[in-house]
Amino acid sequence: MVRRKEPETVTSPRLTRVALPAALLAAGLALTACGTADPGNAAVVDGEAISTATLQEATGQLSAAGATPETTLEVLVVGHFARQAASRMGQGVSTDQAKQYLTRQLHIKDPKPATVEVIRRALATQVVRQQMQQDPKVGQQFMKQLKNADITVNPRYGDYDPKTGNISQQPPNWIKTSSKSSSGSTTSGQ
Repeated sequence: MVRRKEPETVTSPRLTRVALPAALLAAGLALTACGTADPGNAAVVDGEAISTATLQEATGQLSAAGATPETTLEVLVVGHFARQAASRMGQGVSTDQAKQYLTRQLHIKDPKPATVEVIRRALATQVVRQQMQQDPKVGQQFMKQLKNADITVNPRYGDYDPKTGNISQQPPNWIKTSSKSSSGSTTSGQ
């Protein structure tokens, strides 16, 4: 009986330095292709992309007023529909009105287009909320529109709840939250 010799595995340091990063890159690209959201978008609302750059630009100018990326994105998402609804009610908000608000109320001189759009949508949302208080049917129609909308939010900014129109920021699943032990002291999940 002749024993076959197993082939030796040759691992060169150069091969490992080149092959491993290439394999990781290929795996990353394959996983990225599985997702539906463009990483350059903060959200997509009924086919309208809200880019991460737009979100960052507006949040940067509005941060002194307490804006965060999550709250700004929520205004952009919900405001997409509020702007349409306010226009249908004959109370649309113009670019000039938004610029005046930014200048007079928030003291932002020379606002960027993304910031103006956030304020247009925020003001339109106020119009719709006022109408909702006067006529519950307006609120029902608006909430139905939000529930039926095709809205995708980049997980970096939270999860969109179609029932409320809110974007909630959830901690990543790898972060353990604090919990109380039986003695009443707080423990960390680390």
